[in-house]
Amino acid sequence: MIREELKALARMLEENIVEVLVLSLGTALLIVYRNHPLPERWMSHVLYFFALPAAMIILVFRRNPLNYGLRPGNWRLWLKFVGLAAVIIVPVLLVASRMPSMRNYYSAPDEGLGYYCLKMAALLFAWEFFFRGFLLFGLKEKFQEKSIFIQMVPFALMHLAKPEAEALSTVITGTLFGFIAYRSGSFWPAFIIHLMLNIGNRVIMEITR
Repeated sequence: MIREELKALARMLEENIVEVLVLSLGTALLIVYRNHPLPERWMSHVLYFFALPAAMIILVFRRNPLNYGLRPGNWRLWLKFVGLAAVIIVPVLLVASRMPSMRNYYSAPDEGLGYYCLKMAALLFAWEFFFRGFLLFGLKEKFQEKSIFIQMVPFALMHLAKPEAEALSTVITGTLFGFIAYRSGSFWPAFIIHLMLNIGNRVIMEITR
């Protein structure tokens, strides 16, 4: 009985080896990121969410990292999504800026806006590559559109420490970012929209403070 079950387990792992590795290694990276942060948060993101996943793609999967959303993809399509997002972002952030929980959480940062933008660009590039690149395109072959919802789950869980309204919104934004990346074949639009959201939030919070 035990031997048969072990054979069944081995067969299951062999038949789903890519997906098993993507999910297992991805989960391990999230755990290590939480327990072994580098001196700067953006450094942790670049290491755990870009450098190590890219190395895994090359060394473990023997695949080209460009096929994991790094290409421009259908840029004509995703530019429309980015343009639409730019119109929606400002009123959404204005509403959010009036919430006490958001104002308390996003206190005035010490660094200037220029450094903040550079830091967040590096941080969110790695962040979006991990969720809308490594996870989404790593699972796409097996799960097709379902990979959009699979990558949304850990993305939302990583926001549990944020204000409740923002944490709940990541179920929607995580799905939309995944959909845009999936449809366009690129994680770049998700990165650009996420960066606009983050920098826009910083600017509006300062203006309305």
